[in-house]
Amino acid sequence: MQLLFLVRRKTGEIIGAPFHNQTSTGVTTVQVLDYGSNEQAFKVVSVYKDAYTSVDYLQIDEFVDSSEKPFLGITRSRIFSGTCR
Repeated sequence: MQLLFLVRRKTGEIIGAPFHNQTSTGVTTVQVLDYGSNEQAFKVVSVYKDAYTSVDYLQIDEFVDSSEKPFLGITRSRIFSGTCR
């Protein structure tokens, strides 16, 4: 399964499935926990509050010395992993 998404690192906004977190999708807050470096992963949390509260998490391992960076994402109780550019 190929995932196609774009991350705006400055704001934490994610466009594309399955991590889409623009305000039109009901997201309440987007928080970049770490912008990533050669020692740390980029990490963003998206919180959705409606009748229920749900939380999405995306981590991209910026510290990996390659153009392809491993990622891990959790959304709607599903876990995704792979590499991205």
